[in-house]
Amino acid sequence: MKPTREQILNEPAGRAMDTWITRYVFEETKSIRDYSSNIYYAWWVVERLKDLGYKVMVLTTGDIIGDLWQFSVADFYRQITFYDDKGGYANAETPSLAICRAALLARLEEKIERLEEELEMGKFYIMAGRLCVSNLNSGSWLDVLDKWYFIQKYANEIFDAGGSTTCAFCLAYNGDDCGDYCRGCPIYNYTGRLFCHGTPHYIVCNLIEAAYSDATLRQKRDVAIQDEINFLKNVLEAQSQIEEE
Repeated sequence: MKPTREQILNEPAGRAMDTWITRYVFEETKSIRDYSSNIYYAWWVVERLKDLGYKVMVLTTGDIIGDLWQFSVADFYRQITFYDDKGGYANAETPSLAICRAALLARLEEKIERLEEELEMGKFYIMAGRLCVSNLNSGSWLDVLDKWYFIQKYANEIFDAGGSTTCAFCLAYNGDDCGDYCRGCPIYNYTGRLFCHGTPHYIVCNLIEAAYSDATLRQKRDVAIQDEINFLKNVLEAQSQIEEE
């Protein structure tokens, strides 16, 4: 039986993880090695991912919240995520385990329930843990709020909220053709600060990323998401009052 995302992100280094790597990454049933606990064999996993067409791999220390190793893998580097991109991302206490977790997520992304691609295949959807968007209406308050309601509903499946690439205000007021960044954006008009500084935005995005692989942070993340929604509602109310005047 294939492991679920939850199982992969919570399984410690050991026999079960090594068996999954053998079967789903190397696609064999014999020669199980200490992939998740020995960096020598973990690097075999990295080389295997290269052979499978994953061109971008990054191993770093220092999780957004905590002191974990991070490993991310993708088939192609893009600033904007496309529907058919493939990849995986995971944190762990050791580099070997982080590599194994991310490798499994990358390889099983198309095999585990297909939730990332199946959810809400409309305006917003999820691909390999990343929030993606299609048919975004430039400057639309409805799309700005819908983004965060979508994130609130599917928070456990998202590690990357997409930043400016999934924001209808950024599309309208912060694109290459805008010239004067953020000028005219309702959030900038409310705070007087560029790029959403002085708002809950950066805190909530960091918590979304951290809680993706650390379930103990989910309650804090959920509170932060609601704070972002409440903030946006306050901005909308303030804008409405000004327009009425």
